Amino acid sequence: AYAGDARPALTYTVAGLADGENLKTAPTLFCDANMSKTGIYAITADGAEAPQGGNYDSKITYMAGKLTVNIRPSSEGPAIKPNPLPVTTEDVEKNGQTGTATTAKPESTTRGDMATADILSGVGQELVKQAEKNDSDTVVIAPEIKGNVAKTEVSIPSEIVSDLGSKTDADLVIETPVAAVTIPNGELKNLAAAGGKVTITAENKGGSITLAITSGGENVAAVAGGVTLTVPYENGKPGTVAVLIRENGTREVIRKSVANGDEPVVTIPLKGSAALEIIDNGKTFEDVSAQNWAADAVTFVSGHELFTGTGANTFSPDASMTRGMLAKVLHNLENNPDHAFSSKFDDVGNGQWFSEAVS
Repeated sequence: AYAGDARPALTYTVAGLADGENLKTAPTLFCDANMSKTGIYAITADGAEAPQGGNYDSKITYMAGKLTVNIRPSSEGPAIKPNPLPVTTEDVEKNGQTGTATTAKPESTTRGDMATADILSGVGQELVKQAEKNDSDTVVIAPEIKGNVAKTEVSIPSEIVSDLGSKTDADLVIETPVAAVTIPNGELKNLAAAGGKVTITAENKGGSITLAITSGGENVAAVAGGVTLTVPYENGKPGTVAVLIRENGTREVIRKSVANGDEPVVTIPLKGSAALEIIDNGKTFEDVSAQNWAADAVTFVSGHELFTGTGANTFSPDASMTRGMLAKVLHNLENNPDHAFSSKFDDVGNGQWFSEAVS
């Protein structure tokens, strides 16, 4: 094939079958050739099944092929200009704010319900070049994925991630049908420090969501500046929250997770790799009817565990709020960080329900 051509159809041959017999299941062929560049690209196969019956070994041996991409000879007429790299830059508007986004839409490979995409060096360099030139606010990698998938995996060379951190001010967004992951610019160089590849894997099966971030093949449990996970979710309610599931099985409501009323998504701030569920955690109270002007707000603050009720089934929506209550709500919002008691106030003693929050 020649640079600038469409990728040719991939074919295979089979050896070792009796005359007239065919494979029970044909193999799936894979090749990540960049048709805008010359080179030799591997063609691999997987998923074939031998015919039923007979004396065939169920284990099939695959021999890799190759696709060679050359420059078109001058004897065949003027050289065709290679297809442009799948990178664009444009102004975008989101949540009422205008910014500049540089976006790559690489091809992906789908096996079953999983899609994978690798950012090739040329595409990555073009991302950095355009983001730097246009002072982009975000760099978006949005692989072209066909069909429905439950799991996606996007890999980026660490040197590209590092260059985005050092040469641009853009946050990195990995955007797939399963989830979008946003990594702040200030953490990109550190994330890439292990070398190799940075890989972002998102999975959503039956309401169980997993985000895995690896660098150099090692799991990244925490990114210093945190990451933001945005998950498609229909019919989000005021009390909809994400729940963090730890390895020991304990669960914690992520109090800053929010179901976006304008879009069918839930936005979740995370430290790094995580396992999650999304649930409706809203509470009902006898003294807050569905018609009450504060009903949605009460559902939100109770579902996000910022407020508890004043009794087993009461919220007291018309009661006054003290400064101690406000301090407790703010402490809840930050997941109640440990803080040694040290009060500067004569009326706040140790051991009161608001002592740690005020401290």
